[in-house]
Amino acid sequence: MSSDDFYNKIDQSIFKSNSAEESRKELVAQRREYLKEIILRLIPIVKEHEKELVERNINVKVESSDRYITFKLKYGNGGYDDLFFGEGKNFDGTFCFLKYFTGDKGGSYESTDGFHYTENNWNDEVYVKKLEAHIKDFVNYSERHGGF
Repeated sequence: MSSDDFYNKIDQSIFKSNSAEESRKELVAQRREYLKEIILRLIPIVKEHEKELVERNINVKVESSDRYITFKLKYGNGGYDDLFFGEGKNFDGTFCFLKYFTGDKGGSYESTDGFHYTENNWNDEVYVKKLEAHIKDFVNYSERHGGF
Protein backbone atom coordinates (compact mmCIF):
# COMPACT_ATOMS: atom_id res chain seq x y z
CA MET A 1 0.00 0.00 0.00
CA SER A 2 1.41 3.35 -0.97
CA SER A 3 1.66 6.25 1.43
CA ASP A 4 -1.06 8.07 -0.52
CA ASP A 5 -3.48 5.12 -0.22
CA PHE A 6 -2.76 4.84 3.48
CA TYR A 7 -3.43 8.53 4.14
CA ASN A 8 -6.52 8.54 1.92
CA LYS A 9 -7.96 5.85 4.22
CA ILE A 10 -6.90 7.83 7.29
CA ASP A 11 -8.60 10.93 5.85
CA GLN A 12 -11.80 8.95 5.23
CA SER A 13 -11.78 7.69 8.82
CA ILE A 14 -11.23 11.21 10.14
CA PHE A 15 -14.09 12.51 8.00
CA LYS A 16 -16.45 9.78 9.27
CA SER A 17 -15.46 10.47 12.86
CA ASN A 18 -15.97 14.22 12.47
CA SER A 19 -19.34 13.67 10.76
CA ALA A 20 -20.50 11.38 13.55
CA GLU A 21 -19.45 13.91 16.19
CA GLU A 22 -21.28 16.72 14.39
CA SER A 23 -24.41 14.57 14.15
CA ARG A 24 -24.18 13.78 17.87
CA LYS A 25 -23.79 17.46 18.75
CA GLU A 26 -26.80 18.35 16.59
CA LEU A 27 -28.92 15.64 18.25
CA VAL A 28 -27.89 16.84 21.73
CA ALA A 29 -28.83 20.43 20.79
CA GLN A 30 -32.24 19.29 19.48
CA ARG A 31 -32.91 17.31 22.64
CA ARG A 32 -31.84 20.22 24.83
CA GLU A 33 -34.46 22.36 23.04
CA TYR A 34 -37.04 19.62 23.59
CA LEU A 35 -36.18 19.55 27.29
CA LYS A 36 -36.71 23.33 27.47
CA GLU A 37 -40.19 22.85 25.99
CA ILE A 38 -40.99 20.12 28.51
CA ILE A 39 -39.90 22.26 31.44
CA LEU A 40 -42.02 25.17 30.25
CA ARG A 41 -45.04 22.85 30.16
CA LEU A 42 -44.29 21.37 33.59
CA ILE A 43 -43.65 24.59 35.55
CA PRO A 44 -47.38 25.42 36.01
CA ILE A 45 -48.01 21.89 37.32
CA VAL A 46 -45.03 22.13 39.68
CA LYS A 47 -46.12 25.55 40.95
CA GLU A 48 -49.62 24.25 41.66
CA HIS A 49 -48.22 21.37 43.74
CA GLU A 50 -45.91 23.81 45.53
CA LYS A 51 -48.88 26.06 46.37
CA GLU A 52 -50.92 23.12 47.70
CA LEU A 53 -48.08 21.99 49.97
CA VAL A 54 -47.42 25.49 51.30
CA GLU A 55 -51.12 25.67 52.25
CA ARG A 56 -50.51 22.49 54.27
CA ASN A 57 -47.50 24.01 56.05
CA ILE A 58 -45.01 21.76 54.29
CA ASN A 59 -41.59 23.27 53.64
CA VAL A 60 -41.22 23.15 49.87
CA LYS A 61 -38.98 24.97 47.42
CA VAL A 62 -38.86 24.74 43.64
CA GLU A 63 -35.72 25.55 41.68
CA SER A 64 -35.68 25.52 37.91
CA SER A 65 -33.91 26.65 34.79
CA ASP A 66 -34.34 25.74 31.15
CA ARG A 67 -32.33 22.56 31.89
CA TYR A 68 -33.89 21.22 35.10
CA ILE A 69 -36.59 21.33 37.77
CA THR A 70 -35.83 20.41 41.37
CA PHE A 71 -38.73 19.94 43.79
CA LYS A 72 -37.29 20.21 47.30
CA LEU A 73 -39.08 19.07 50.45
CA LYS A 74 -37.64 19.62 53.93
CA TYR A 75 -38.40 17.58 57.06
CA GLY A 76 -38.77 18.99 60.56
CA ASN A 77 -35.38 17.59 61.61
CA GLY A 78 -33.60 19.33 58.72
CA GLY A 79 -33.57 16.26 56.50
CA TYR A 80 -34.60 16.61 52.89
CA ASP A 81 -36.14 14.77 49.97
CA ASP A 82 -35.46 16.38 46.59
CA LEU A 83 -36.68 15.29 43.16
CA PHE A 84 -34.50 16.47 40.26
CA PHE A 85 -35.60 16.22 36.64
CA GLY A 86 -33.41 17.38 33.79
CA GLU A 87 -30.04 16.96 32.19
CA GLY A 88 -27.90 14.34 33.87
CA LYS A 89 -24.38 14.97 35.09
CA ASN A 90 -22.82 14.21 31.69
CA PHE A 91 -25.57 15.40 29.38
CA ASP A 92 -25.63 13.15 26.35
CA GLY A 93 -28.98 14.28 24.99
CA THR A 94 -31.08 12.28 27.43
CA PHE A 95 -32.74 13.56 30.58
CA CYS A 96 -33.39 11.78 33.85
CA PHE A 97 -34.80 11.78 37.36
CA LEU A 98 -32.56 11.84 40.42
CA LYS A 99 -33.58 11.80 44.06
CA TYR A 100 -31.42 13.35 46.76
CA PHE A 101 -32.50 12.53 50.30
CA THR A 102 -31.50 11.89 53.87
CA GLY A 103 -31.92 8.44 55.35
CA ASP A 104 -33.26 7.59 58.79
CA LYS A 105 -29.84 8.09 60.38
CA GLY A 106 -29.18 11.40 58.61
CA GLY A 107 -26.89 10.18 55.84
CA SER A 108 -27.19 11.75 52.40
CA TYR A 109 -28.15 9.54 49.47
CA GLU A 110 -28.78 9.78 45.74
CA SER A 111 -30.86 7.44 43.60
CA THR A 112 -32.28 7.23 40.12
CA ASP A 113 -35.10 5.31 38.52
CA GLY A 114 -32.58 3.91 36.03
CA PHE A 115 -34.28 5.37 32.97
CA HIS A 116 -33.05 7.93 30.49
CA TYR A 117 -35.69 9.84 28.58
CA THR A 118 -35.79 11.36 25.09
CA GLU A 119 -38.56 12.50 22.80
CA ASN A 120 -39.05 8.80 21.95
CA ASN A 121 -40.19 7.70 25.40
CA TRP A 122 -41.28 10.91 27.14
CA ASN A 123 -44.79 11.89 28.18
CA ASP A 124 -45.46 14.72 30.66
CA GLU A 125 -47.58 12.34 32.71
CA VAL A 126 -44.33 10.56 33.65
CA TYR A 127 -43.29 13.67 35.57
CA VAL A 128 -46.67 14.12 37.23
CA LYS A 129 -46.68 10.51 38.46
CA LYS A 130 -43.10 10.78 39.76
CA LEU A 131 -43.84 14.08 41.50
CA GLU A 132 -46.99 12.78 43.16
CA ALA A 133 -45.18 9.61 44.31
CA HIS A 134 -42.36 11.82 45.63
CA ILE A 135 -44.80 13.91 47.69
CA LYS A 136 -46.61 10.82 48.97
CA ASP A 137 -43.31 9.20 50.04
CA PHE A 138 -42.25 12.41 51.77
CA VAL A 139 -45.47 12.53 53.79
CA ASN A 140 -45.23 8.81 54.63
CA TYR A 141 -41.63 9.15 55.88
CA SER A 142 -42.13 12.47 57.67
CA GLU A 143 -42.79 10.86 61.06
CA ARG A 144 -39.29 9.33 60.97
CA HIS A 145 -37.78 12.76 60.30
CA GLY A 146 -39.44 15.03 62.82
CA GLY A 147 -42.56 15.80 60.82
CA PHE A 148 -42.81 18.74 58.51
